[in-house]
Amino acid sequence: MTKPYPRFLWRAVFQSGGSCLVEILLDATDIERSFFFWDLRVENPQFLDFLRAVFGLPEGQNLAGQYMDSHLVDFVAQHVI
Repeated sequence: MTKPYPRFLWRAVFQSGGSCLVEILLDATDIERSFFFWDLRVENPQFLDFLRAVFGLPEGQNLAGQYMDSHLVDFVAQHVI
């Protein structure tokens, strides 16, 4: 491990057609007072290209912000750009 892990983790896996697109680790320790997005892994190269195209532009981040929490938009952008 390269960083200390929280006491409790949730794991969310997003799949399409039976294959993993994205895996997100969430810090479930004291969740109501913390920033709970912990780690993001994009398993599908084509989906990573798509995320980079969307989150690599301010317009894409603004569009994503209409449907996602701003913390999640920033988190995804930091992990895919």
